[in-house]
Order: sequence, then structure tokens, then C-alpha cells
Amino acid sequence: MAETFLILGGYGNTGRLIARLLLQESDVHVVLAGRSLERAVAEAAALNDAFGAGRASAQRVDAADPSSLLAAFAGVDLVVVASSTAEHVEPVARAAIEAGIDYL
Repeated sequence: MAETFLILGGYGNTGRLIARLLLQESDVHVVLAGRSLERAVAEAAALNDAFGAGRASAQRVDAADPSSLLAAFAGVDLVVVASSTAEHVEPVARAAIEAGIDYL
């Protein structure tokens, strides 16, 4: 089974590029996450069109809400933070540690 990487800020400029490279160069599943579920769903659909159905999915996650982060990290192997919210580095890192996943 392929690993699952959640990209926080996955539908932003940097997140989209990271997702495309991961899908192009590996067999991982990517979860595009952020506060806007609509934007994440739209970008996941575009990635699935380009790289095959089921390779990308979307999830609403609020980096300021530890319970939202922990719920999102369930079943994820790695979180990649591609958002520009430096004030949320500590809560995201703490949630990753609590969930037992890797953080980049």
C-alpha cells in the first residue's frame, strides 16, 4: 500500500507544486489540506485528472485547531507544511508528534 502524505496548504502555489512532483515521481497518495475544502477538492480533482483517479484527495484542516490536526493526521504517514502560517508551526509539529507521523 502506498504511503499517504498530507500537504497542509496543498492547494496554494507551493503546495500544488509539491503535490504534482510527489505524484509524478512516486506512488504516494496526497491529501490536499487547508481551511478551504472547496479549493482543496478542486485541486485534488485536477491532480486526479492528470495522474490517475484516487491519487489525490481533499480535507478541511485548520492549523490553529489541534483537534482538527489530529483528526487529519489519522492514517497519514507524513505531513508536509506548505502554508505560510509560521505562527502555527508549533501546534502542527506537536500534533504530528502526538499522531506519530513525520513532519516536513
